[in-house]
Amino acid sequence: MNVINVVSFFDEGYAIQGAILAASLARTATPEHPVKFHVFCIGGFQERFAGLVVGLSSPSFSVVCKDIDNPFDRSVSAAYFNHLTCMRLCAGQLLQCDRVIYLDADTFVRESLSDLYDIDLEDKVIAAVKDKVFSQILDGDQTHPSGVTKVNIPDYYRNVLGIKGAYFNAGVMLIDLKKWRESNVKDRCLDFLRKHMITLAVDQDALNFTLGDRTLLIGYEWNFIAEICDLSDLSTTPRIIHFAGLSKPWLPLGKPRLFQPEYWQFAMATPYGDKLVDQFFALASSEEARIKSMAALIPSHLHPIKTGWAKHVPSILLKPLAESLCTFGKGRIHRTGVALWNVLKLRQGSPKPF
Repeated sequence: MNVINVVSFFDEGYAIQGAILAASLARTATPEHPVKFHVFCIGGFQERFAGLVVGLSSPSFSVVCKDIDNPFDRSVSAAYFNHLTCMRLCAGQLLQCDRVIYLDADTFVRESLSDLYDIDLEDKVIAAVKDKVFSQILDGDQTHPSGVTKVNIPDYYRNVLGIKGAYFNAGVMLIDLKKWRESNVKDRCLDFLRKHMITLAVDQDALNFTLGDRTLLIGYEWNFIAEICDLSDLSTTPRIIHFAGLSKPWLPLGKPRLFQPEYWQFAMATPYGDKLVDQFFALASSEEARIKSMAALIPSHLHPIKTGWAKHVPSILLKPLAESLCTFGKGRIHRTGVALWNVLKLRQGSPKPF
């Protein structure tokens, strides 16, 4: 029996998404390739998370939950602003197995991971997918698809990171943990972050700097970033969806992306769907400051207040109409309802008139 070891790191804010990720792993595990999901809970909620996923256990799937302290204090260094992703640097010390698939907390598995787990790494430390956006920047495009201009130009990648080939996305990695430990990846990445506290992608930059020539590039199907990629990038169907960036299915301001309806359909079929709906409405109702800052990043011509039929809906009707659309069908989030919530919140808190 070839057990597939998978690892992720969650904090309280990602507990529900983590449970949905676990459910997607349980659905795609097989008796021939059982999955052992190693979950490290940052913030002392291991017992609660274990209770969430206890019903997923089967001969093909198991979850091992452990509490862990966060060693990456953002008050010490700006390089640690996203402690969840920095935690992946600790995988070699936290796990005793020789091979593991690392998954970001905002991923969703659609098919068995056995083909990924069995890849021959040869002399490489990891296998990962080329990052489409940052590779475009490296090729000379200084503009992110969202319209936000990068302050650091390709010279940063060539002169600081020393990257001459492709730049990989670290949200999904197959890791040879033995080589990872032998190569002292964690300490080398932390040394990079101490020297370069201002980066574009924090520990992902550090990993590219450290493992650029020890990385096997694999197809986009193993890390299909819904906000960036399109199906023309693939020769097969996506195996892992990665909701990187601002457009996550559970964020009120998220724009419709590929596979978001599938994510919600799957989530609502799990015991966690209603909890995700509650989280969505809590975010839509309370995170005014974040919504304002996100609104400022949206190019004017794409702004939901100025596009589509929703701009004609009177404000007094937006909330009840959005709620009815979002909760239609056992609480399933409907993207039209999300669009109306976006317009409502942006009208209430937009930093500029429309």
